[in-house]
Amino acid sequence: MAAILAGGLGIVDHEKLWNYVQDNYTQDILIDLEKLIYVSETLPKLIPGDSSFTVNLPTGALNKTLSRGNTFHLAVTTADLASLSFANIKGQIGLESIYSSARGQI
Repeated sequence: MAAILAGGLGIVDHEKLWNYVQDNYTQDILIDLEKLIYVSETLPKLIPGDSSFTVNLPTGALNKTLSRGNTFHLAVTTADLASLSFANIKGQIGLESIYSSARGQI
């Protein structure tokens, strides 16, 4: 809750607080709603600007440059998701993931 509050208020250390939550929560407590609230509080506060990154996929690396709030969509298979990684991140990047489960889209 402190990470969510800090993110909503724009406190600089909100990412450190959230990283602590990600690294230290127990497997017995579901924090999916907290993740959603954190993203909904912090994503709108990102300042649009130029950014770039590299997506490493099994088929090779993909270099992408985005300017002033543009977005990029990438669809991957479940098999590719296990080896997906990002590198050379420059600027502020926000990430949203959507996936399907047996119960429907999440």
